[in-house]
Amino acid sequence: TILSLNQQLDFATKALQAAEEQKAEAALAEAERAAEAAEAAEAGRQKVEWTHSLVSRVGELQHTHFANKRHMLQEVLERGAAEGLGADLVEALRDTHGAAHSFGEQRSSMMDEYLAERRRLGH
Repeated sequence: TILSLNQQLDFATKALQAAEEQKAEAALAEAERAAEAAEAAEAGRQKVEWTHSLVSRVGELQHTHFANKRHMLQEVLERGAAEGLGADLVEALRDTHGAAHSFGEQRSSMMDEYLAERRRLGH
């Protein structure tokens, strides 16, 4: 019976070791899943930041583009008036200049609202 007790003790010890190994493997697998989820979340966060940066930069470029166009159109208006272009032509150019200016301001305002809403939503 002593041999039998030693065998039972060995069997119980091996069973305990196997259970501990399974627990360790399960804990390791859970840690790996958590690490993968954290990496995915970080990648998502970086993608959102990159997208916001891109949208912001596009907005800045558009604003600069409209500002440059307004400046060039203003120069044309001034030169046209100085060279005595017809009043109707100068007025048409002024109207175009005003419409471009208004459009640029509206677009810039809409972009600002969009970015503010995205920030408010935490994106």
